[in-house]
Amino acid sequence: MTRLIQTPTPTQATQTKLPQRRLPSRRTVGVIGLLVAGGCSAWRVEPVPPAQFVREQKPEVVQVIREDGTKVEFYTPSLVGDSLKGFPTEAAIKPLQYPLSSIRAVATKHFNLGKSALAALVIGGGVVLYALLQSLNQNSVGN
Repeated sequence: MTRLIQTPTPTQATQTKLPQRRLPSRRTVGVIGLLVAGGCSAWRVEPVPPAQFVREQKPEVVQVIREDGTKVEFYTPSLVGDSLKGFPTEAAIKPLQYPLSSIRAVATKHFNLGKSALAALVIGGGVVLYALLQSLNQNSVGN
């Protein structure tokens, strides 16, 4: 048994449209932008002595900067005698404890406008580039 395959005529081939891809909605882009902007933070060294800062501010997390330059995050930091005690992760069971004399400073996370603006520019540029490439691709298919 022989099968006949029907090929489209040149007019049918040019009239056939490929499925178009949708660009992300403004709401989607906005939500992604807010999520990225919310995550743009940086550690800022606090100008007061570590013991005073922990005692007065009671932060949830600090970055401990030791005299040798090493940095360790302390979750739920507290003062115990002449030492700073805290957990290395939020889920840690065993705390770490450093003498205050071995701690140069503590830092806390703060929103960073510069990083947020850069992230917004990169995301916005990516969306514009994607839209431009899609429009060029659609124009070349139609020709």
